[in-house]
Amino acid sequence: MAITITKKGLLEEVSSAENGAYSYILSLLSKDFSNPLEQLLTIPFLYSVWEKTFKDCTSITYKGLICKLKKIEDCPLEIKTLIYRTDKTFSANMQLQKDILELVINAYKINEDKGFNHALIRKNSIYTSSKALLSGVMELDNKVIPSDFTSLPIIFKNVNTEVVILNMDVAGIDSTAFTTKHRGNLDRLLSLRQNIAHGNSFQPVGESQTQELITFTNELISDFCKLIKQKIRSIPFR
Repeated sequence: MAITITKKGLLEEVSSAENGAYSYILSLLSKDFSNPLEQLLTIPFLYSVWEKTFKDCTSITYKGLICKLKKIEDCPLEIKTLIYRTDKTFSANMQLQKDILELVINAYKINEDKGFNHALIRKNSIYTSSKALLSGVMELDNKVIPSDFTSLPIIFKNVNTEVVILNMDVAGIDSTAFTTKHRGNLDRLLSLRQNIAHGNSFQPVGESQTQELITFTNELISDFCKLIKQKIRSIPFR
């Protein structure tokens, strides 16, 4: 890669993300939380700050783990899989295989005899799509490591506890203590945010609980950044 990446630089990136999150949270302290509307608006804002920090710091970690490698084939299998899923052609071939297999299964369910005939016909499609999939993997493996790591973290719909565990497992980070400590409050923040975002409830949580959520989010982000920094410090840079 053209840009030299150092352990110090990665740690500074994490600190920058953490400081940015803190500045957002600090801006909330001047709000009047006796106002029910401010209570409601604060919840999705807090979640957004958490999601952004999570994505930024996780992508920095992935960058640290593979930045000294040359090709995708040199990456650990878990991170290689993340790179595969960001490739549009590879994803399309994966979806095609899934669709074909579902058609075969459904054909058997509808009529066993006809289903067998359909399955024989579709074997060619499965074979063709499998060849395309394997060919795509080999082509991807020979490519250089991507310079943009921001699309690698797996988010799904929300950054809940399971998403944290999944990404930390990929990065080789033991997140047990972190998730045990924060699971309850993170699930609560996410649930409140979902209710507001999807119009299920506009019931204010109250001034004191709003303040508690602000304190929790700040602690959540602080602890997560510590976890990330600890991992980066352990990476054996040459």
